[in-house]
Amino acid sequence: ILLRIASIVTVIVFLGTLLYTRVLWRLSPFNKLHNVVDIGGKWQGHMEFESGEHYEVETVITQYLDDVKIKIKTGAFLNDSLVCKFKVEMHGSKLYAVYKSKPNGKVDSRNQIEYGTFIINCDEDFLEGIFFTSNKLSGNLELYRK
Repeated sequence: ILLRIASIVTVIVFLGTLLYTRVLWRLSPFNKLHNVVDIGGKWQGHMEFESGEHYEVETVITQYLDDVKIKIKTGAFLNDSLVCKFKVEMHGSKLYAVYKSKPNGKVDSRNQIEYGTFIINCDEDFLEGIFFTSNKLSGNLELYRK
């Protein structure tokens, strides 16, 4: 009987934790406990490289209390986050992300897979930041909630 009770309690704790980290943390009063900006959803905007290249982007951010995933699509490439860290700092919330960028077409010597980082200032309806690539390029990113 003790084994059955322990199994039921384990399942309840697991499901409760899953429900809390996926959904409930966004709702009041839980969101005030964590002080985390909800940036999950669809975004649009642009990326501009220091070289002057400009790309319109469509972005999907999947956010849970304990995890964030970012997908940024342009006509030329797709950026997928590998690691994201959300941090509340004195001057607001920031998202630090390491990403992999792959060209939409064939991968060759001119269109290579790259890696990079984003440092994004977060607001409920506006994200702005900088990015750096493994090819030693950098630029700015601005996103608006759809």
